[in-house]
Order: sequence, then C-alpha cells, then structure tokens
Amino acid sequence: MKVFKAVLGIIRHQKITILIYLLIPVVMSVIFGPMLGSESPTFEATSIRFGIQNYDRSPLAARLVEILETEHERVPIPEDQVSFDNELFYGGVQYVLVIPESFFEEHLAWHREGADPAAAAGLPRLGRTRNAEITAMSIEMLADRYLQQLQLMLAADPSLSEQELADTIGEGLVVSNEVEIHAERGAWSDAMDFYYRFVSYGLLSSLFFLVGLIAIAMNGTQVLPRQSVSPVSRWRLSIGTSVSTILLSSVVIIIYIAVSLVMFGSRVFSAFGLIATLNMLVFGYVALGISFFIANFIKSAEAISGIGNILPLFFAFFGGVFVPVNILGNPVRYIAPFTPTYWYTATLDLLTAQGVMNDAIMPAVYRNMGVLLAYGTVFLILSVAVAYAKGARGSKAIQTKARYG
Repeated sequence: MKVFKAVLGIIRHQKITILIYLLIPVVMSVIFGPMLGSESPTFEATSIRFGIQNYDRSPLAARLVEILETEHERVPIPEDQVSFDNELFYGGVQYVLVIPESFFEEHLAWHREGADPAAAAGLPRLGRTRNAEITAMSIEMLADRYLQQLQLMLAADPSLSEQELADTIGEGLVVSNEVEIHAERGAWSDAMDFYYRFVSYGLLSSLFFLVGLIAIAMNGTQVLPRQSVSPVSRWRLSIGTSVSTILLSSVVIIIYIAVSLVMFGSRVFSAFGLIATLNMLVFGYVALGISFFIANFIKSAEAISGIGNILPLFFAFFGGVFVPVNILGNPVRYIAPFTPTYWYTATLDLLTAQGVMNDAIMPAVYRNMGVLLAYGTVFLILSVAVAYAKGARGSKAIQTKARYG
C-alpha cells in the first residue's frame, strides 16, 4: 500500500500531461468522426460504382450482372494497372467483380454430381477487389445471395437447365438483401474505425509516459541507497511498483473503453465492437510491455517526452493508423509487419472490409491478436531480464560503497 501511494504521488504531479495524452484520440474522434459521416439510412440510398470482368458469358453470369446493374452503377474498368489503382484509390471504381471462365458451368456440374465437399476446393471462385469503403458490403451481399439462391434452386430441382435457372433466379433477392443490410448496418462505422485506430496512438503514448515517470522516480540515484536501509526489500519494492503501474495502466484502458461506450453506445456490444475492444485490450498489453522495456533505459523526463511522442508516431505511421499501408511505398510495406500497430490495424481493416459479420474473418483476427500477444510477452520478458540485471549491479555497487567508502 505504501508503494502504491508513492506511485500515486508521482502521477499526481504530472496529471495534466497524462490527461493530454489520454485526450488525444478522444478529441481527434470528436472533431473528425462526424466528418466521416454515418452509414446510409436505407439500402436504396447506397449505390456502388462497380466494374465487371465477365469471362463466363453464360446466362447465369449475364443474369448476375443484370441484377448488379439494376441496384448499382456500373463503370468501365481502366485497362492499364496504374489508372486502375488510381480509380480504386480515389473512389472512381469502388468494387470490381471478376467472374472466371466456366464458373457457373463447373458449379452446376459439381451440384449435379452430389456436391462433394472434398471437391469444392477445386471449384473456381469469384474475384473481388474493393477499396476501404464500408458501403461495398451491399454489392458483396447481392453476389453472395445470388449464389446462395442458385444453390437452393438446384437442391430443390437438380434437373433445371442453366437457362431455366437464369430466367427465374433473382426474385426477391434485393428485398432479402435489404433486410440483412438494415439489420447489420451500423454495427461498425467509419467513426468507430477512426476512434479505435487513434486509440493505439493514445494507449502507447499515455502508458509510456506513465510507466516512464514511475521508473525515473523509483530508480533515482537516491532511492536505491535509501531503500537498502529501509524495511522494504528491493524485491518487494519492484513488485509493488510493477503491480501499481499495471493497475494504473488498466485504468487508462478502462477510460478508453468508457469513452467508446459514450460515443457509440450499444454498438460497442455488437460482434464488431467486442472484437475491436478485445483488440484494444491486447494492444494495451503490448504497449505496457514496450513501455516497461524502454523505461529501463530512460534517465530524464525530457527523454520520456521525446520518445513518448516519436515512438507512437512512428508506429502509427508504419502501422496504418494515418494512411493504409497498402497504398504506401514498398519500404514502408516491408517495415510495417515488424510494428505491433500493423497487426492491430489489420484487425480493424478486416472489420471495415467485411461489412457484415461472419466467421470468415475470425482466423485472421485470431492470428493478428496472437502476434500482438507474442510481441507483448517478448518485451515483458526482456524488461524483466534488464531490470533484474540492473538491480543486481546496483545492489553490488551499494555494498561495495558501504564496505570501502
């Protein structure tokens, strides 16, 4: 308890600075979040500029293109790659669907031969290219619903020809898609994506500043000699300081969760919100591990301020907080996977791209969080090893001074 009170006293002297670091992602979200706009209130108001590369030329492929053209705006696809990348980046083309050659023919044959799951892996698949806009989920769902309805019709009557299927498929398709969109839309928005991205910067900067201040105060030149004659052992002091730091760091994370509840309400408890919150908790663990490790080498408050601003900015830039990594140059793409923020934002990218929650993204989510957990654990182990080595050297120096003066 005495150690905890001492740590609180350290933080109390720097409460204004810590508060500033805490408020950065909150203020940024309040200012820029509304500018991103909320999701469209109705399905009919959502129109996607999409392109089609149809190599199938079958009646079923033509019917799929017809349905998509009815609900969305079809635009020509630039032939050269540079023009295509520019159109995709700036929103001229928001979605591209590629129907491979013999796609429907091979799928129909597979269904009529018994729909063997083992052979499904060899079937051709639709190619999909999309930009980062969440509205792409509406056209994505139309295509998926089309394929689902085709499977149901074949299950009911396998003898139907391709032309017969094309003449009847699509009835009620848009209506069922609209209900699904209305049910799921709003669970994850651009404003939520913006907030959770900037939380990574706020977490790392505020936790680093908090841990650094405590480390400087508790490892001061006068503390170790005084501690050697106190009833509190060096081991108990280190444990008490670490536990107190973790408790205060947990308060920081809880504050960010509380702010997300105030800003987004019940959406935080959706599948999207819960994944984003868990992702933030795991990143908080990483930020704590990095902070403990670097704090072993910090000697002054000026160093804390410098590193506490530069390091989070470095991770934010190379991790895709400010600008998506996939539109940056190759040097950035090579460096990005070595930063923890890259794996943190990769999960947010999955939520934004998915649009409607299903289990398809969960393996990638588990992988990203697993990498983060490994990252944080490595830094915590390193911090303990460095702290132990420094503590052993410090105790030996004190004993030598007491013996020889």
